[in-house]
Amino acid sequence: MFKRIVVLALACSAFAVSFSSEALEPLTDRARVSSMQAQLLLPDSSSLSVDMNFDCGSAFESTGMIITSERGAQLLAAAYTHLYGQEAGEFVMTQWNTKKHVDDPRKPTFLIVKPPQNINWQAPKLASNSLVQARSLQVQSAETSDATPEYQAMLESFCGTRNHVQY
Repeated sequence: MFKRIVVLALACSAFAVSFSSEALEPLTDRARVSSMQAQLLLPDSSSLSVDMNFDCGSAFESTGMIITSERGAQLLAAAYTHLYGQEAGEFVMTQWNTKKHVDDPRKPTFLIVKPPQNINWQAPKLASNSLVQARSLQVQSAETSDATPEYQAMLESFCGTRNHVQY
């Protein structure tokens, strides 16, 4: 029985590796990350191996950033505050500092950011009055809409849960 499970796992891994190499297209002037393997040091001093594939269909397919530390979370929160307002920055820090489920053994190990296609990092800064007006309009539109703000859909926490789903 154990041999069957190992053979099945190896077959699935081989399929995933071969599928991922076909799913990603190479770039002409830059290498692309197709997969990563990380060794996590858990609070009880044990370790956990995490394999991340960035191929088509993977949970990590559109990963733009991986945040792995408190300082990284603070940097992301500052960027979210600049782009989307104070509430968005606080959302990042809440995701970093809060267990995904109440009964999870620990807080997240890393955050994954999946940015939208239309982000404009070169947008001119608004005057302070305009910024206050823009944020007040965002708050008003958020109150009238039940839709999840874009910045919430872009961020997900990983590796703090009791059960680790293989991606």
